[in-house]
Amino acid sequence: MIKNNMYSLVVPLYNEELVIDEQEVKGSSGKVKQVKGYTDGTMQVSIVLNTDDKSTCYDKLVALQGIFRKTDTQAKPIIYNIVNQHINNRNIHKVLLTSMKSKEDNSSSDTINVSISLVEYASFQITKEKRVTKPSTAPATQKDIAKTIDSKITAKYKTPAVDDAKVPKVKR
Repeated sequence: MIKNNMYSLVVPLYNEELVIDEQEVKGSSGKVKQVKGYTDGTMQVSIVLNTDDKSTCYDKLVALQGIFRKTDTQAKPIIYNIVNQHINNRNIHKVLLTSMKSKEDNSSSDTINVSISLVEYASFQITKEKRVTKPSTAPATQKDIAKTIDSKITAKYKTPAVDDAKVPKVKR
C-alpha cells in the first residue's frame, strides 16, 4: 500500500529484470554476455474509482491526479513511502509515480479505471571530494637547482683528508 490520507493502494504486479550486455565476437556464432546487474523494480497498480455518497469518480480522479503531479519545494516529484509486505520484502521502501492512465468505464458513467506505474527509488548522495595537493618542495629558480645538485654531489663525494684540509693562501 502507498499510505496517503485518501488512498491505500494495493500493488498487484511487481517486475524486475536482469540486465545483460551482449557483444558480438568476430568468428563466433554467438554473443558474449556480461551481467550488469538488475533493473529497478517496477510496480503496476490498478484502481477503480466509483462514485459514492461522499464524492464522484471525477472528484477522486482530480485528487489522484494531484497526488501524481505533486512536487516538493524544488519542483521535483514527491518520493512516496510504500508499505506492502511483498514489496518491502524485496527491500523496496520508496517509490516514484512514473505513469498514470485513466479510462472511463463504458458501462457506467460512475466508474473510472486508473492504472498507475511506480518505480523503486534508491537515493544516493553525490559528494564533491576536495583535491589535496602536496606543497611543492622543488627549488624555484635555476640557481636554487644548481645549489641543490652541487650540495648533493659534494656530500656524496667528499673526502675528509682532501676536502677538510686547510689550503694556505698564496700571494702573488
